[in-house]
Amino acid sequence: MTVPPGSPSAPKLDTAAPATTLPPLSVRANARWLGAGFLLAMGSSFGQTYFIALFGADIRQAYGLSHGDFGGLYTIATTASAITLIYLGKLADHVPFRTLSAAAAIALGVGCLVMSVANSIVVLVIAL
Repeated sequence: MTVPPGSPSAPKLDTAAPATTLPPLSVRANARWLGAGFLLAMGSSFGQTYFIALFGADIRQAYGLSHGDFGGLYTIATTASAITLIYLGKLADHVPFRTLSAAAAIALGVGCLVMSVANSIVVLVIAL
């Protein structure tokens, strides 16, 4: 005799997905990655936040820029950087972390050197 589905005597089927257990995340186990991420985050803020806040007035004065002019140039440079990151961001999936972070540090240093010798607004925007 067959029992129709949904009747009180029909067997109950467990349709819940099996529980998966993930390894516990710990600071100690990931200290190396957390430390490197912290150092990279702190190192990147020099270019975007502190540097511009500290030297923005001097840069504007050296090139005869108003606040709006400098803000516009900085917007162009930041937008170009964001667009570049769309394409270069996938390198993080293929290039070893040490190589990529070393290349980023070198690029930051080159940007600083270019800014120190910038003799035109075009070079200034490239350095920003």
